[in-house]
Amino acid sequence: MPKTKSENLKESENVCEFCGGIGYILVEGKGAQPCKCQSDAKYQENMRNARIPKKFSNKFLDNFKTPTKKADEIVQFIQAWIDSYSPGGKGLFLVGGVGSGKTHIAVAILKELIARGFTGLYYNVVDLLKDIRATMSKDYQVSEYQILDETCNVDVLVLDDIGAEKTSDWVLDRIYHIINKRYESQVTTIVTSNFNYDENEARVGKRIASRLKEMCIMVHFPFDDYRRQLVEQTVILSKKKK
Repeated sequence: MPKTKSENLKESENVCEFCGGIGYILVEGKGAQPCKCQSDAKYQENMRNARIPKKFSNKFLDNFKTPTKKADEIVQFIQAWIDSYSPGGKGLFLVGGVGSGKTHIAVAILKELIARGFTGLYYNVVDLLKDIRATMSKDYQVSEYQILDETCNVDVLVLDDIGAEKTSDWVLDRIYHIINKRYESQVTTIVTSNFNYDENEARVGKRIASRLKEMCIMVHFPFDDYRRQLVEQTVILSKKKK
């Protein structure tokens, strides 16, 4: 049985059978050439650096399931967006109610693009702000500049749950810095939110909302609580096994 895309993207810890871990192979007429395992190692490094929470390790496009035709349409659109992706293109603004599957799709996109050689980073916005605040401690090993620099410069940034944070001038200043830098650099940003552009304007301000509207294509998730559906399906399946 052929492997699913999910299985193909999983990491492997085996020593390379082609180069024995050296990193290069001899190619007739070309001499020493980088082995395929080098790109695999780079992929694994990029995945580690992406900060994708363990809870989302099994989130892929091919296991996003809801009992609606709209879910299939969203997956098809997202796959087409990934297949046509190029740095500098428009990002995505995934909007829907709590538990509608936005984070699942955002993480799945990030994994696919990392597998294609791009750098990526996942951050829940509330956690991002907590990490930035933590840099105020003299014992913290990372500076605010380092966090902001990383979020501004990766090929693909996922900002999960924007608009959920408690706003203040300090909060808005940091979010604006990240969004504006990525806007100016024309790098891809994927945002999830419970609120659309206009609703977010009241939460994050016109400057941020306006930039996101220009940077991203909105994808609406019209589902009821996707997480609750999955839990209910799991309960039903477990009862059937008894």
